[in-house]
Amino acid sequence: MMNWKKKADTLLSPLYPEGSRREILLCMEKLIKEGENKEKRTRRFTSEDCWLITYADSLNDPGRPPLEVFREAASSFFRPLFSLAHLLPFFPYSSDDGFAVIDYEKVDPQLGTWGHIQEISRELGLMGDLVLNHVSAQSPWVKEYLAGNREYDDFFIEMDPQTDLSAVIRPRALPLLSPFMKKDGTKVWLWTTFSADQVDLNYANPRVLMKMLEIIALYMDRGIEALRLDAVGFLWKKHGTPSIHLDETHQIIKLFRLFTTARAPGFLLVTETNVPHKENISYFGNGRDEAQVIYNFPLPPLTFYAFLYQNASKLRHWARTLKTPTRQCAFLNFTASHDGIGVRPLEGYISKEELDAVVAKTEEAGGAVSYRDDPQKGPCPYELNITFLDAVTAGLKNEELRVKAFLASQALMLFLPGIPAVYVNSLFGIENWNEGVKAKGKARAINRYKSSFEEVCKIIAGEEGFQSKIFSGYARLLRFRRNFKAFSPHAPAVYPDTGDSVFTVIRGKGKARLYCFINITDKPQRLSLSSLGSRKYRYELYPGTHGHHPDTLLLDPFDVRVLGAERGDISVDRAGRER
Repeated sequence: MMNWKKKADTLLSPLYPEGSRREILLCMEKLIKEGENKEKRTRRFTSEDCWLITYADSLNDPGRPPLEVFREAASSFFRPLFSLAHLLPFFPYSSDDGFAVIDYEKVDPQLGTWGHIQEISRELGLMGDLVLNHVSAQSPWVKEYLAGNREYDDFFIEMDPQTDLSAVIRPRALPLLSPFMKKDGTKVWLWTTFSADQVDLNYANPRVLMKMLEIIALYMDRGIEALRLDAVGFLWKKHGTPSIHLDETHQIIKLFRLFTTARAPGFLLVTETNVPHKENISYFGNGRDEAQVIYNFPLPPLTFYAFLYQNASKLRHWARTLKTPTRQCAFLNFTASHDGIGVRPLEGYISKEELDAVVAKTEEAGGAVSYRDDPQKGPCPYELNITFLDAVTAGLKNEELRVKAFLASQALMLFLPGIPAVYVNSLFGIENWNEGVKAKGKARAINRYKSSFEEVCKIIAGEEGFQSKIFSGYARLLRFRRNFKAFSPHAPAVYPDTGDSVFTVIRGKGKARLYCFINITDKPQRLSLSSLGSRKYRYELYPGTHGHHPDTLLLDPFDVRVLGAERGDISVDRAGRER
């Protein structure tokens, strides 16, 4: 107990005066003691780690709460494929599809109850969102602040609108400050990084930090075993700075890590920072003191780029740089999520002309582009709003080729070191939801289609043609991956240069080594195996249709092949079952 207290006080020392530190430590001690009799889980990253990203109401069935529907789906469909589900914000909210939280402590009654959340946690591991940078302008916290309740003084950041804030990094092309009227008639301008309905919290106020510690403890007690720290890079603000990735922000994350580890060893913190790679990986800290998992943000745009140009060289070069500081942390590999494809992580990897081509191809494929304000350059592309399926299959007319191309892009993600994360709409082959964009008036809706339970059952049963082919192929890849220790997040990875058209990664070591080949083009490719290693790694484990390979491997368009030792490994048949 004294050990964590000393470390916590050291972390808090640069941020708060002694009296405030004492209050925070007492709050932490109380919450840690309350968790002493809770179930403790240890955690070790393995090849069975695969996460599902979904809204609580991504699946719906008339007359039933969506969380109840998801629990049934978790039991029936998802448990054989995934180890954990990331449920996007399921709290009462006012905008941004859940990311303007009104009440952190309640489940949106339209979705279900905390009881449903705990039932789901018994089927799958569960990750929740801590939307910690901001709250809804309609939240009780904002209302109490505007009403003059002294308890909420300094909960938010008041600024003179004439203040020079040009150094602040902006993720949106929207005003940084928004006007609010207090009950006494005073007009104030509050810091709103993302929108006027999302009011930034002031972590320089220790009461804000203590509120968040209490909320984290509540989530831990309700079955959540991982927390996604939404937009955490913007957490601490300081006039005259970019107000992103500040040292104070890293101190707060270290405090959260210390707190959650003391309360429940094995609990995971996952940082969401859609920024260039070097900035992103800073949230690993030293590998033991900040996030255990960070989103691998360059992967989606670099994979899109590779399939667009049918050239694996930039993706291969980047993959060779991937390294975690320790085995206690891992990358979260994903290609799609509820948001679009972020392009800031491409900085330093592709030219402006190449980015312009990516933007043009997105628009040709029915997508849109969101922009942000850069202090030096003005409006810059921030995000490509398009489903990943439509992005990587842009220009392909043949249905079979579209299925193969998309599954090849997903195999690439699944075979890299790290934990794979699959967006529910990708799993079911959902294409651009243009009707949703028109109805909701926002570009991000393009990838936020909500399926009926009946639709999903038909897809899984093989009754929906294109979508069923996507699901069955994806499910087979997921089952295949889970069977091999060589796909554990920290198993060795080597990326031999097999030309621009084929992305190759060799995973594992010794007899467990796997040779993974992905043709990222719509043309057949011929590959010599003689320079890649021992002849014993010639038995085809996936898809398992060609048996033993000689020195030359023939790859059909968008082919995925995995070779391994003839003995000592598990092979998987076309239905994804062990054989």
